[in-house]
Amino acid sequence: MILIKIGALNIPMKPVVSYTACGPHDVTLVVTGGGQTNTKLRSNYISVTPYINIVAIPQDTVCSPAKITLNGTILDGASYLWSPGGATTAMITLDPLVIGLGSHTYTLVATSIDGCSNSDTATIVFQECTGVKEQTDNLTVLAYPNPVHGSFTMELTTKKGESAEVKIISPLGNTVYSQNFMSSTGKIVKEISMASVSPGIYLLVLQSGGQKTTLKLFVN
Repeated sequence: MILIKIGALNIPMKPVVSYTACGPHDVTLVVTGGGQTNTKLRSNYISVTPYINIVAIPQDTVCSPAKITLNGTILDGASYLWSPGGATTAMITLDPLVIGLGSHTYTLVATSIDGCSNSDTATIVFQECTGVKEQTDNLTVLAYPNPVHGSFTMELTTKKGESAEVKIISPLGNTVYSQNFMSSTGKIVKEISMASVSPGIYLLVLQSGGQKTTLKLFVN
């Protein structure tokens, strides 16, 4: 911030400078006023590098055997190097059947056409997700994946034409989801988002035709 004095007023000014070349840059500020000139030099004050941000597609945590693609494309990219693995493309696709379940960390070094490099790191997780199924005489419910990351799919089977009430109860006993369903075929498939709730063990409670069943959802 520079203060320019005009009469009794101190007016702040912010100089704007654009750099087109990568690497370190010196910055020199020259202020002239009242017949005087002041100069301030900062050596290697600005460092210009390409912007890089690895994006995980569809997300950084999935259920095996789903795959994750990491995209680290930069503007005017000339070369890329991933580690581990040594891939030299802007995007790589990771297969849990090859690298295994659990957490994996990947680093990308990207270089622009003018020779500047930058790096970014991403951590991805492959989970072994299984479904949970509960069944009574005329009521069957299946929830998958479980543990839940973001959302899960509920498959509900009841008698034809009967309504079904679905509730999800938090660890503190609060209802975080409630909806009534009706299907002429007796089969209901619904994707339910849990992205806005805290991790923990939730209860999926279903009532239909005088019957009630409950199963646990593990939200992480």
